[in-house]
Amino acid sequence: INAAGGINPTVAGTDVNVGTVSFASGNDLAIAINGTTADTDYRQLNVAGSVNLSGLDLVLSGSHVPVLGQTFVIVNNDGSDAIQGTFNGLPEGSTIAPFLGGQLNARISYVGGDGNDAVLTVIASVELPANTANVTICKNATASLTASCKVGQVTWYNAAGTTQLFVGSPLVTPTLTASTSYKVRCELAPQLSGFVDVMVTVVVPPTISLNTLQQTLNEGNNPVLCDTDANPVNSLQFNVTGLCVVGNPVWRVQVGSGVWSDWSTNAPVSQLSNNQTHRYQAACDANCASTYSGVIELTINNRASVPQNVSLLVDGVPVAVG
Repeated sequence: INAAGGINPTVAGTDVNVGTVSFASGNDLAIAINGTTADTDYRQLNVAGSVNLSGLDLVLSGSHVPVLGQTFVIVNNDGSDAIQGTFNGLPEGSTIAPFLGGQLNARISYVGGDGNDAVLTVIASVELPANTANVTICKNATASLTASCKVGQVTWYNAAGTTQLFVGSPLVTPTLTASTSYKVRCELAPQLSGFVDVMVTVVVPPTISLNTLQQTLNEGNNPVLCDTDANPVNSLQFNVTGLCVVGNPVWRVQVGSGVWSDWSTNAPVSQLSNNQTHRYQAACDANCASTYSGVIELTINNRASVPQNVSLLVDGVPVAVG
């Protein structure tokens, strides 16, 4: 059939009664839907024989306000033979959005009705969830993840999207020790939106080491070293592994039994040979105690310009200086 002006089914009865009906590419099947009763409120294409919809455009219009779950049989195919082909751009299960200009959508099936009819079913217009945000937390803390849906329920899944974790918002995660990804979507069966990924970044401690006086010190070390020259200022070179997932480490120092210094973005670069214990620590987040590194403790004894308290013992006999 080649109907340049479009194909408009009759009010009732069989529209086509041939062996197989097919349509010229670019023809329209015009269906006006003004209610839910076939051949009264809307017209359907009634076919006796086989029908091939390939190349045919579906054009919908009408004043009906759709209600979730309503169905419309737009091609009533007699017998048990399957519909051949599909409307242009509308393969099996496609969504027509919006349906009749309203707030809902429609899904098309070519195996609806008694199994071989083209049927439109009104479904919810489920969009991607909104108001999602990635979150950064301390190690051994929980995160509160939020999302919202215009239609349907906020539904949370694991990173693979295979296991449902929670329905609603917010999702409060278990205590996390490592960065973890979640997926969320809007659901109103049978319609599902796509997934949105939400990442919880867990800030963990850096690992620090210190090079000084030809020694390499690691967290937990507490040596007492002697200055190797007359210069009382000794250089320090800190190294960081396991870099912070957010930002750069901050540093603090404690001298003797004094209070810890304020956190600084710069690592200490020197220590005096003053016989006092210095303690060094780094953190990825100064507000997160779980991100503090271990402590490196270092004492550097000074070197006197003249040797002090020197004595010699020979065969059990002390020999005095001079």
